[in-house]
Amino acid sequence: MTSNPTSQPRPPQPASARHAIPGGASLSLSLNAKICLTATVLVILSLAATATVTGIRSSHSAEESSMKLARTTALEAAATIQARMTSNLAVAFGQARHPHGRHGADP
Repeated sequence: MTSNPTSQPRPPQPASARHAIPGGASLSLSLNAKICLTATVLVILSLAATATVTGIRSSHSAEESSMKLARTTALEAAATIQARMTSNLAVAFGQARHPHGRHGADP
């Protein structure tokens, strides 16, 4: 820590010196630049929020669509299996009635 030779407190620094950037440049923005910067940040935040909501809605929509497709596929598979079972049972019962493939009365 360096000592002040006069032992008096340092005077307050000007606003431009308080926002000094390393290397000697200072960050002093005009009111117009501050307004533009704030508006830009708000637009970016608004776009981020919109993208988040859109993503969530799309996710829910995709989930609903996939569940609907799964239900439809399951119903179609069940209908196909039912038709095959009905056909196979009809053949099985037909063979049970006529075990040797003869139709009609015994000679």
